[in-house]
Amino acid sequence: MGTYRDSSPNFSQVDYYTVIFNCQDGTNNVEDVVKQGENITLPFPAKEIYTFDGWYSSNLSGTRIGEAGDNYIVNRKTTLYARWALNYYAVSFDSNNGSAVSQVTNVAHGSKITKPNEPTKSGYAFGGWYKDSSLTKLWNFSNNVVTGNLTLVAVWIPFYTVSFDAQGGTSVNSMTNVQNSTEIILPYTSRNGYTFDGWYSANLSGTRVGGAGDSYVVNGSITLGSIPIRPHFLNLAP
Repeated sequence: MGTYRDSSPNFSQVDYYTVIFNCQDGTNNVEDVVKQGENITLPFPAKEIYTFDGWYSSNLSGTRIGEAGDNYIVNRKTTLYARWALNYYAVSFDSNNGSAVSQVTNVAHGSKITKPNEPTKSGYAFGGWYKDSSLTKLWNFSNNVVTGNLTLVAVWIPFYTVSFDAQGGTSVNSMTNVQNSTEIILPYTSRNGYTFDGWYSANLSGTRVGGAGDSYVVNGSITLGSIPIRPHFLNLAP
């Protein structure tokens, strides 16, 4: 506390007090000397990943004096302490036209979240949750932590159907719900009077895909047509 005495004959004693704002590891620690009875404005401190909860009369407990911007009348030497609350966030799930997934709230900064039940979408396989709009950064529920409000977006992988047109040969069942880039084994079909020559991409022309037992990588819905080859006989009579 400081004391000021007016030099005029009718002097009066004016007391000054030191006010310290302890930001508790935040920014903007302030110390000021203020005239007794003066009305001051409480400052606004900052601390990364925390929300300011107000000024208090003691470090860990005490009375709440006010928040940033409030007025405070100084009547004695005072230290005020900032109080902080760890930030909490919400994580939303954009299922991208799949079944809805509920939002997770009150996630503390730096925490992991539990992987929700996978959504469903007709004709598609679920391909994971991604944390960016370009769908290049897969969210890892075992390792990634939440550092702000977040929306995770679902990726879907289309299912394909592979049909086999046996061209009059023994029927071959279609393969459904085949994921993209899946490797399948081409089946066998037979037809009386013909030798099976393989599966082709079109009925009467197209590219030869492979023979029975060969592998084929699916990259879209397709109907494979068999090209039956009539056996050729040589007349061995003299």
